[in-house]
Amino acid sequence: MLEEQRATWNIAPTTTEEKLIDQLLAKEMLQKIKLQSDGYLPSKELYVQDEFSVLHIATALAPRAYLSHYSAVWANGLTTQIPKIIYVTFEQTKKPQRESSLTQAGIDAAFAKPQRRTTASVRYGDFTFMVLNGGFTNRLGVHQLDGIPTTNVERTLLDSTVRPGYAGAFQPSWRPTAMPWASSR
Repeated sequence: MLEEQRATWNIAPTTTEEKLIDQLLAKEMLQKIKLQSDGYLPSKELYVQDEFSVLHIATALAPRAYLSHYSAVWANGLTTQIPKIIYVTFEQTKKPQRESSLTQAGIDAAFAKPQRRTTASVRYGDFTFMVLNGGFTNRLGVHQLDGIPTTNVERTLLDSTVRPGYAGAFQPSWRPTAMPWASSR
């Protein structure tokens, strides 16, 4: 970007990226923030402008990341409770398709187990970003809300159903012995 804008911004040819960033920090046009990571993600430093929100910072944690689960519930106006845990998903690369079929027994078995939980989190001020490595969907159901990539209402409700622990659901220590919605056939 520096090379593309050097003439337009009237930046000397001897100015390097580092010098430009130092100048912008000195003029308080940029702020440097440090993000402490837990889990498998490395800690990061980001440069932001004043108008960047905590949600912009969250979606900058990984390439093509987007708000999901409870964060998307809030962003889509489905709750008025402001989350302190921000869920951000970035997708895995596309993998070869394999043959599989859904059965009621398989669905019951999957939902009878405790939900897997991510260990990847990043702290920023009063917020915790939970970084989820989602399956490849080619960003199906992701749209922009105020410039922030977020799952749309339909995708948010589906994601929240599949992973209720990321959607603000109470996680009881006991497990039901039978799923009342499942047929006994």
